[in-house]
Amino acid sequence: MRVSSFSLILARLITSRRRLVLVEMAMLGELPYVIPILKRAHQIQRSIVVLFAARSSVFQEPEFQREFREKNISVPIVTTEVAKKLSRAVRPALWITSEQFSKVWMRPSLCVFHGQPSKGLTFSRSIIESFDHFFLLGPLQEAAYDEFLIDSCIDLTKKPKIHRIGYPKSDPIVAGTVDKESVRQRLRIDERYQCILYAPAFNEFCSLRTIGVELIETLCRIPNAIVLVKLAPDSISGPKNIYGTGGIDWKYVLSRIAFPNLRLVQDLDIGAALSVADVMVTDVSGVAYEFLAIGKPVIYFDCLDFYTNTVMKNFPGLSLEDILSRDTVNAGRRYGTVVGTLGELTQAVANARLPVSGASMQAKLLYNPGCATENCIDRINSILDGRNDR
Repeated sequence: MRVSSFSLILARLITSRRRLVLVEMAMLGELPYVIPILKRAHQIQRSIVVLFAARSSVFQEPEFQREFREKNISVPIVTTEVAKKLSRAVRPALWITSEQFSKVWMRPSLCVFHGQPSKGLTFSRSIIESFDHFFLLGPLQEAAYDEFLIDSCIDLTKKPKIHRIGYPKSDPIVAGTVDKESVRQRLRIDERYQCILYAPAFNEFCSLRTIGVELIETLCRIPNAIVLVKLAPDSISGPKNIYGTGGIDWKYVLSRIAFPNLRLVQDLDIGAALSVADVMVTDVSGVAYEFLAIGKPVIYFDCLDFYTNTVMKNFPGLSLEDILSRDTVNAGRRYGTVVGTLGELTQAVANARLPVSGASMQAKLLYNPGCATENCIDRINSILDGRNDR
């Protein structure tokens, strides 16, 4: 895989007189959130050159190379350092990122986000004032945005243009186009067995860091079950990322768990695992909303310490009861089954079914379900044309 140089790209831009769009990724685990744009880059205006930027270390990762190869991505890639240098030489038409916490170093800027709101951390004053455009996933995320504006009671000098796009990454799952039989063969899943997906949040005080290994072993001891474990992007970022991993090499830790029915999902995108799982076990991860969006039951391992030590600091005017009942902060726990012990977890898995309330949540999750990618590309072209209709 060849990483393009500054001089090569600059010469191409000058000789072709084409404008530049940069798609940047903050960490390896966020690749699935920008791949729908990269795959459709040829549908972005012909007067545009689309580049993909990330840290140089990311391009060496086997998972990155596999994804680009399997998805047939042909967009030129550059390091973030080269991208910044290019932005000083040639004013880009648009900078796109999936990470709202990234420092905005280029304008105009667009954030496509990397998941549903679930912890009260999606928005802040600096995030809102930094970006020119937000591509929102659905009514739930828009509610989180509106709630932040009301709760913060601050006078913002600038707000981004809001676009109701949907969740391109979820299109294949929602549309039902995933080849489930192929996924089952690859992950060695026998359809006769219950398929349990454990997808925990990365955060301190959440289940992976407090009881993760014991929880996985408990699930693996359930008769006639296959257990899939899919870690969050931060959890696979390596022990040097103290915030994301607590200094623990979670890939290594999980590789030491020896059960014949355990499958460690190596895919960057959780979509394939979602499509074949019968029930999800999580804690405060927004991925629960992806499972609810396709009408499947979620079991939440209660992590009250996370809410009291982390979330309540961001909502000083709300009680713990208020927070646990707010859908934009509680990862959807009102629409699943909440358990507090491993014994309760085992029982909940045996009785797993989507409650009526879970079905009612589906309509709140996604704009343009199953066809968000097309909407995303159309809106990018509209922005490049100077048309910013909501």
